[in-house]
Amino acid sequence: MMGKISSLFKNRFNWELDRKIVYLFVFAFLTRIVLSIVFFFTMDRSNSNYDGNLYYIIAKDIVHQGTIFYSTDHPYKDVVGPVTPWLNAATIYLLGDNWLGIFIVTSLISSFMVVIVYKLALLVFDKSTALLAAIWMTISPIYLYFIPTPGKDMLMAFFIILIICLFSKCFVFNKLNLIDFISLIFVVALSIHNDERYFILVPILFIFIFITEYNSRERIKFKYSFLFLLLVILLMLPWTARNYKKFGRLVIITTRTERITDKILGNSPRENTLDYAYTLDYYYIHPVQIDSVISGLKTRTDGGCEISIEQRKEMANGNLPHKHSALEAYFSRFKEMFSPVNFGGWSRGGYYYERRSLKHNIISLLFYGTMLLFSIPGFYLLYKKYKILFYLLISIVTIYSLIHIFTIPYTVWRYRLPLDSLFILTGAKGIIYFIQSRKTNLLKLKQ
Repeated sequence: MMGKISSLFKNRFNWELDRKIVYLFVFAFLTRIVLSIVFFFTMDRSNSNYDGNLYYIIAKDIVHQGTIFYSTDHPYKDVVGPVTPWLNAATIYLLGDNWLGIFIVTSLISSFMVVIVYKLALLVFDKSTALLAAIWMTISPIYLYFIPTPGKDMLMAFFIILIICLFSKCFVFNKLNLIDFISLIFVVALSIHNDERYFILVPILFIFIFITEYNSRERIKFKYSFLFLLLVILLMLPWTARNYKKFGRLVIITTRTERITDKILGNSPRENTLDYAYTLDYYYIHPVQIDSVISGLKTRTDGGCEISIEQRKEMANGNLPHKHSALEAYFSRFKEMFSPVNFGGWSRGGYYYERRSLKHNIISLLFYGTMLLFSIPGFYLLYKKYKILFYLLISIVTIYSLIHIFTIPYTVWRYRLPLDSLFILTGAKGIIYFIQSRKTNLLKLKQ
C-alpha cells in the first residue's frame, strides 16, 4: 500500500526531479539571505536615502492606516503602483518595522525566480540548459544587487518570467487547466498594479492566446482570450475606483498614466503630478553656466542635482552638455539599456555625464553580455522548436524596449532587469548548444 502511495506521489509531483529544484532554491536563498544580513548590519542608517525610500515610506503609511486602499499625503506617492508597498506593508506587519524583513522577502522572491527559470527551461529545452540557467541566475551579481532594497525591481523581474511560464504551460505545451489560467490572469493584474508599464502585456497576451485558440480544434473559439481580457479589466476596477474617488477623474493605476488619459479624455493637466519632462530640469545646465561649473564655483544645477568631478573634467576638455536631438536621445536610451559596457557619455537628456566603474563593466560584460551574445542562437533554437513562444518573447522584449526608448526622456540599466531572465533562458541554450556542437565536431575529427 505504501509503495503505491509513494509511486503515486512520484508520478504526480515528479519528486526525483523536484529534488534538484529544492536544492537550487535553498542554495539561491542562502546566498541571498547572507548578502541581506551583511548589508543590514553594515548599511549606514544615517543616510536619509534609506529612510526616504518611497516604497518603504508608503508601506509604513499602509500599516498605520490599516487599509489596502490607502490614502496618500504627497503627489510623489501617487506615481507608485500599490503592489510593492502592499508587500512591504505585509512584511512590516508580520516581521516588524525593520529593513531585514524586507530583504528576506526580496530574497525569497529572487529565489523563486531561479526555480521558475529552471522549470521553464526544462519545459522548453532540456535539463542541461535548465541547470545552467538556474545557476547563472543564482550567482549573477546583477540580480544580487537588488536583494537589499525595498523597491519594485525584483518583483517586476519575477512577474515577467512567471507570466511567461504560466502562459507556456497553458497555451504552448497544451496543459491548460483552470488553476493555471486563473493564476495567469491574477499575476498579470498584479504586475499591472505593481507597475503600469506592464499593461502592455495585456494586448500582447490577448493576441497570442487568440492565435493559439484560432489554431486549436476546440468547438468554441476564443473563449479564453476574451475571458482573459475581461477578467484582467475587472480586477483593475477596484483600484481604479479608489483613484477616481481620490482624484475625481479616471486615473489608471498611477498618476503617470494621466499623460495619456488626460489627452484622450480632454482633461486639463493637474499641478504637482510627476511628469518625466519636468525631471530633466533637475539635470539641466545652461550654456552660460559652463565656466562657473568648470571653475568649481557652481557645484549644483539650478534644479539641485550635484555636478560631479567627472562632469567638470569632461566639460573642461570640451565635452559639453547639450540638449540631445531625437536620434541622439533614442540612441542614448538604447545604449543605456542594452550595452554590456559603458565607458562614459552624456545621458539624462544630454545634461548628466555617467561613467560606469571598471568593476561594473566587467560584471555586466560577463553576466549580461555573455548571455546576450549566446541568446542569439538560443532564440533561433527556440524559433525552431516553439514558434509561438519565440514570437511572444520577441514581442515582449521589443515592445517593452520601445516604450523606454521612445517615450521616456532617459533610461537606466536597471530598467532592463525584467528582460534579463529571457536572455538567460535563451542564452543558456545557446551555450549548451555551442558546447554540444564542439563535442560532436571533436568526435567526428577523432573518427
